[in-house]
Amino acid sequence: MENNNNNNSEIQEINIKDILFKYLAFWTWFLVGVIISLAVAYTYLRYQSDIYQTTAKIKILDSSKGGMKLPSDVAALFSNSKVNLDNEMEVLKSYRLIELVSKNLNLETNYYVVGNIITSELWKDKPFKVIWLDGKDSINTKTIGFEIELQPKGYKLISENSKSQQLFKFGKKNKIKGQEFILVLDTTVSISELGYTKFKVVRLPLSIVVERLSNALQLAPTAKQSEVLSLQLTGENKDKSEAIINEIINKFNEDGVIDRQLVSQRTIDFVNERFINLSGELDSIENQKKTFKTENDLSYLPEDARVTMTKKSLTEGDYYALETQIALAKLLEDTLKKDGPFELLPSNIGIENQNINDLIADYNKVVLDRGKLLVSAGVKNPMVVEYSEKIIELKQNILSSIRVLQKQLSVTINNVKSLKQENSSTFSSIPAKEKILRSIERQQLIKETLYLFLLQKREEAAVSKAVTSPSIKVVDYAMTNYIPIAPKRSIIYFAALLIGLLIPFGIVYIIFLTDTKIHSKLDFERLSPTIPVVAEIPFIEEDSRIIIKNDRSVLAESFRILRTNINYLIPIKKEGECPVIYTSSSIKGEGKTFVSLNLALTFASMDKKVLLLGSDLRNPQLHKYLKLNKNRIGLTNYLYDSTTNWKDLINDKVFNNDYLSIIFAGSVPPNPAELLSNGRFEELLKILKKEYDYIIVDTAPTILVTDTLLISQLADITVYVTRADHTDKKLLTYSKGLKDQSKMVNMAYVINNVGGEKGYGYGYGYGYKYSYGYTYGYNYGYGYGYGEDSEDSKPRKRNVLRWIKKRLKK
Repeated sequence: MENNNNNNSEIQEINIKDILFKYLAFWTWFLVGVIISLAVAYTYLRYQSDIYQTTAKIKILDSSKGGMKLPSDVAALFSNSKVNLDNEMEVLKSYRLIELVSKNLNLETNYYVVGNIITSELWKDKPFKVIWLDGKDSINTKTIGFEIELQPKGYKLISENSKSQQLFKFGKKNKIKGQEFILVLDTTVSISELGYTKFKVVRLPLSIVVERLSNALQLAPTAKQSEVLSLQLTGENKDKSEAIINEIINKFNEDGVIDRQLVSQRTIDFVNERFINLSGELDSIENQKKTFKTENDLSYLPEDARVTMTKKSLTEGDYYALETQIALAKLLEDTLKKDGPFELLPSNIGIENQNINDLIADYNKVVLDRGKLLVSAGVKNPMVVEYSEKIIELKQNILSSIRVLQKQLSVTINNVKSLKQENSSTFSSIPAKEKILRSIERQQLIKETLYLFLLQKREEAAVSKAVTSPSIKVVDYAMTNYIPIAPKRSIIYFAALLIGLLIPFGIVYIIFLTDTKIHSKLDFERLSPTIPVVAEIPFIEEDSRIIIKNDRSVLAESFRILRTNINYLIPIKKEGECPVIYTSSSIKGEGKTFVSLNLALTFASMDKKVLLLGSDLRNPQLHKYLKLNKNRIGLTNYLYDSTTNWKDLINDKVFNNDYLSIIFAGSVPPNPAELLSNGRFEELLKILKKEYDYIIVDTAPTILVTDTLLISQLADITVYVTRADHTDKKLLTYSKGLKDQSKMVNMAYVINNVGGEKGYGYGYGYGYKYSYGYTYGYNYGYGYGYGEDSEDSKPRKRNVLRWIKKRLKK
């Protein structure tokens, strides 16, 4: 398992190297692309205005902690209040606030210095000022832009369509696009010392200015759970950005102060309005209390209740005392009526009538005196009679007095009873009166408390309005970083470098993606792994295409390798028979005749008798190498004329080589397929096998005509020639199909023109009624070898290195 992983790693490494070499062949494209991209980036940065970032920091103050103080119990409810930064950020970016800033700073009108290439914005050092006379807000006006040229005595107006030659004076009314304006020159500016005289003025609608500024203004808390807010603005002009941010801060603070003052003023107005109502309500309650006390004879309710209770108690006592007196008088009357005329009466029984008590005392004294007298005198005694009459008289007086007393007590008790009932009624009505009075007093207390509270709030609001605290604390006023944030030079140069590499890479990648040609042995291993590649023939110059005796060139070495590999693939033959080697290809222009001729010369260099037979009857090419007429006697004559002797076809000592013979194809026949299939070709091979050590047959392309397939079974080995950078990959599938269908015997590939930018400069010129317009391939700089670093592969690697050096020099 570990060995497989190592092999895969080696294959992957080789593939990476191959891909790298493929792209390195276009190193000039990459170099030019990088140079152009960096030049464009430099030009862009040279004339691009720098963008700077301006930053300010403010702390949003909690409004609940300043201004009007609330009672302690109410303030406790808000003691943990926090600033809502989201709300404050919305206010900072609101259209109303940004509109105020835009108007105060006159952001609708922008001034620029017009240079040859760059147009720069002016802010502080404006040599003139444009005052618009439309008398209305520019929120709905159209965008107006024009250029002016300052001169010592005035200015020339340059509109978008034409340049006016009229000289306008400073401070005079002018008009452009229906808008009147006055251009006022700064008296401290000398036009001759400016160094530039051409300016551009642009007036934008206020709505657009506000929208752009609102979108450009960036707000964010400096930290989580922080009340400090960061304001950021980017722009070309640092002074302008700082002025805008500072003005936003000032307007936001003023807006917050005004809001707080409005709250205080609204509180004062509300309290004043409530005072009017409260005064009327208090008067009404006090009148109601006065009326109630007057109607109910109340002065001070607790004292009135105490007096009423005392009266009630006294009345009840008098009532009970009178009842007692009535009872005692009745008892005394009954006693007088029951007892005899001369009986003693009870005295001091409790009757509170001094007259009756005196009569009773006189009565008892007379009774006692009579009694004493009876002891010594008789009933008829005048003294006794006198006493008796006197006792009767006194008794009558007592009875009369008692009756009078009873009448007096009855009248008195009725009066006391009436007073008792009146006192009881008065006493029982006290709780109801107290409830009503308490309700009236409660309303009065509420109104008085509210009155006093509002009076206090009015004073607090007045103090708060007079000493309103700011809504923000400026941590840092607007400051601009001297390092521009845009354009990002390092990023732009890096992007330019990347683009300079990617564009050539994309072009080369598309070339590779659309490339359908074969270029190396790797293509064969991937597309047709079952058919071996026996040789790779390198690209050569036109004047060294034929191998000479004792040739030590790379071409000669490659054909020696081909010869060696073919000998390994040739099956064992019977004694007296030589092997027949076919050279074929899919289409014209792949170099099969070139391979056939040099392969024959390579075999002949071994002092072997070699016959090169040209069987491409439709487009013979062998005669061109010998600069002979193609219509000379050849294979066509033998196949057509049975009387032709094969020996007449032989051309010996070709290229002054005693071992090489050639049979040319001869004249082009009208029916080459019928000639090759009439049996004469097979008979000729049987004869020639006995005469030569090797027979090499140069056949016709297989995809164009069927000639080769008619005689393909007579071969011992078929050398299938392909051409690097020329043969289409689809043709490998076709040739693989010939092998799989056994239409070709013992087939092996030869890759011709390896390492060449173009083909050999020759091709088939005959008319097969097929048209193949293949464009020659690309130079990919592949290194070729047989697996590991064998001795045979080292010369190829050295050759490839020489080729790379040659390309670099170009």
